Amino acid sequence: MHLRSRLAFFGFLAVLATLLAQAADMIKPNIKLGLWEITTTTKMAGMPAISDEMLAKIPPERRARMLAALQASSGKPHVAKECMTEEKIARGFKADEGSSCTRKVLASSGSEVKVHDECTSEEGKRTVDGHFQMTDHEHMTGTVHIVTTRGERTMNLDGTLEGKWLSASCGAVKDVEVEK
Repeated sequence: MHLRSRLAFFGFLAVLATLLAQAADMIKPNIKLGLWEITTTTKMAGMPAISDEMLAKIPPERRARMLAALQASSGKPHVAKECMTEEKIARGFKADEGSSCTRKVLASSGSEVKVHDECTSEEGKRTVDGHFQMTDHEHMTGTVHIVTTRGERTMNLDGTLEGKWLSASCGAVKDVEVEK
């Protein structure tokens, strides 16, 4: 899986996981625990929001290949398996180590969650707008808009996701496994 796809995919999973956390101002989504399959499709606009220092370390020909690969993977679906447990939901899924995030819950019910997150760190700022709908206990859909800014670079990721419950047992999947 390409870098942009992995970043976007894990961004979606982090948002989804955070949405599943039991917050005081949020009603827990009505989904089954166990093994889920999450399919994400993302589109990127703008330059990857990486620091000038990191960008300078990448040789020009490798940088060109990386950007071409990012654009080529845009719009292609990526699949992962995720184990949803009570403990995982109760932990709150702090996905942004070393940053300061604030959340606004815009809508919350057993069948719908809408949030707006703003995260800041020394590297920059990220905003995430997520809207997720649980069509029943075993299916969910969602959209996410992520804007990451570092210095003069801004990257926008827009995506959709579909989740379906597979089994009450997670088997060998302990957290998240991205399929190749």
